[in-house]
Amino acid sequence: MPHESPMTPESGPSHWVDMRWRLAWEWLAWTGGCVGVTILMAVLAVDAVVTGLPGSNAFPFVLLVILVPLCWALLHMAPRYSTRQGVAVDGAGITLVQESKWWFRGRTTHFAWSRVTRISREVIRSRYGTSYLVDIELTGALAQERYPTWVLLDWRKIRIGLDRAQYENLSQILRTARPDLYAGE
Repeated sequence: MPHESPMTPESGPSHWVDMRWRLAWEWLAWTGGCVGVTILMAVLAVDAVVTGLPGSNAFPFVLLVILVPLCWALLHMAPRYSTRQGVAVDGAGITLVQESKWWFRGRTTHFAWSRVTRISREVIRSRYGTSYLVDIELTGALAQERYPTWVLLDWRKIRIGLDRAQYENLSQILRTARPDLYAGE
């Protein structure tokens, strides 16, 4: 629950919006499907070799050449979904966190309140679903840093895509922390 009184840049409690497992169901479905089809094609390829008819059906071999690198790339993303990640807001500013795990190096970026010029939020509805976005506009161009993978970058703006609960939570925390930066609300 957000702090009741506005935080000042000098002090204030830290608030956390958890982003772990964001979009993980989609990743799990793609990874599971890819691994499943790869195993099936490997079984078919082994069967073709064992029965002595490898040239009669090249389909499993061709698919294996395509699917193995795809599975590797999908499995390589596992730490990005399971690591501790989110948005921390406190009296010093906003910190975007995606901690390191296994082979993933992690990505953490902090923006002091003095760099934040405006905070806005947007809900976009389309035939593909609803997107909940929080925009954080900054002074100056964005530095060449390693931002969390769930952050969308613009020249002077950070855009964070969230689910509805995260959107409401982060919006309330930011509004409580710095109501003077909230645009038009």
